[in-house]
Amino acid sequence: DVRDLAIMERRNKGTDHDAAERREHFYNSIVAPLSLQEHLAEQIRGSGVDEQRQTDAIVVVGNLTDHGFLDSPLEELSLGVGIPLKRLEKGLTLIQTLDPPGVGAADLRECLLMQLWRLGLAGSLEAKIVDEHLDALARNHFPQISKSLHVHLDQITEAVEHIRALDPSPGSRFL
Repeated sequence: DVRDLAIMERRNKGTDHDAAERREHFYNSIVAPLSLQEHLAEQIRGSGVDEQRQTDAIVVVGNLTDHGFLDSPLEELSLGVGIPLKRLEKGLTLIQTLDPPGVGAADLRECLLMQLWRLGLAGSLEAKIVDEHLDALARNHFPQISKSLHVHLDQITEAVEHIRALDPSPGSRFL
C-alpha cells in the first residue's frame, strides 16, 4: 500500500509539473498585439533606408493619431523637434508607402486618395469623386456628383461602392 501510494504521488507530481510547464509555455507564447506605431516602426527598420531617414520617419510616426492620421502640420513638428522640414517630409513619404495604406494622411480625403493611388486608381472616377466631391459623397448626393462630373448616375454608384470599400481609418485595426 505504501509503495502504491508513493507511485501515485509521483504520478500526480509529474502531472502537476507537466501542467505547470504547459501553462508557462502558453503564457510565454501569448504575444501582445502591436500598436500602429510599433507596426510602422518595424516596417521602417526593415525598409533599407539610411538610419537618419529611419529616425526622421519614426519621429513622424510618434506624432500620428491612433487612427493613422498626422493631425498637426509637419512645419509645427519640425519646429518642435528641431529637425529640418525637408527631412520630416522624406520621413512622411516613407511612412505613406507602408502598411496599412492611407497611413500618414492629413485628412480623410488624402487617406482615401492614397489608397486609390496604391490600387492604381489615381486618375479614376473614384479619385475625382473623393478629391472634388467628398462632402456630397458623405451626404449621398449622387445626382449632384453625376451632374457636376457629367457622368451617368450608374457609374457614380459603382465608383461609390469602390470608395466605400476603402478604409477611412487605417490605424483602427491596431486599437
